[in-house]
Amino acid sequence: MPKLVVCGKGGSGKSVLTTLLARAAATGGYQVVVVDADESNLGLSRMLGMTPPAMTLLDYLGGKKEVGGKLRQAVSQKQKEVEFSLLRDAESLDPDCVSTVEGISLVTVGKVHHVKEGCACPMGVIAREYFSKVSGEKQLVLVDTEAGIEHLGRGIDAAADVVLVSVDPSFESVLLAEKIFTMTGWANIRCLAVISKADPDTVPVIQAELEKRGINAVGVIPADRQVAEACLSGKPVAGGLAGQAVAELLAYLEGEIW
Repeated sequence: MPKLVVCGKGGSGKSVLTTLLARAAATGGYQVVVVDADESNLGLSRMLGMTPPAMTLLDYLGGKKEVGGKLRQAVSQKQKEVEFSLLRDAESLDPDCVSTVEGISLVTVGKVHHVKEGCACPMGVIAREYFSKVSGEKQLVLVDTEAGIEHLGRGIDAAADVVLVSVDPSFESVLLAEKIFTMTGWANIRCLAVISKADPDTVPVIQAELEKRGINAVGVIPADRQVAEACLSGKPVAGGLAGQAVAELLAYLEGEIW
């Protein structure tokens, strides 16, 4: 089964799309692994209806200081890769690193917690290493990335079977989608666009802007009051019109990708 990266502009609906894809897949009998690779967003576990893992992968590997030290050493010794021995078998993490509910497992790479704690580069390296090693043979693996294109620069997408770009009703989101399609094209990574948070009158406008750039959206996730209220109140995200649309998107992906 494939590995999917979900990306897009901040606020474009990445985490909602990831959550609803995970739920639809689990309902269909898949074992799903969700990787929270957004070091600033705190809401993914809540959307999934579970508590965050007791330990992030960053903590598991010794913390930012330990991981950062290995990265600096690798640079000084001109090493191209950094080996994290604890991630050699990504399927056998410490149980404290994983939260599981109804066929969905959540792994959190790391979060920024303190002022002046430094850049998030160690988390990016860990996300890339874990995603490249976790098996997609018996499970669907979904990565919820940080906003923008940092994940591409970090090389996280290299292990993906497909990158899903969530495009909301804004010109900035369309431009970012164009950039992501260009960059994934250079790297020969399959990329698909999904229109999110759009009402029926807006969808044709977004489709037209995407088509001008040679991009055809493979799905439309409508603006859904039920989802909006869940996000506003801090409740799990499930069902509704958006959930139905994502189930249809999953069926499309099953036919086209695996």
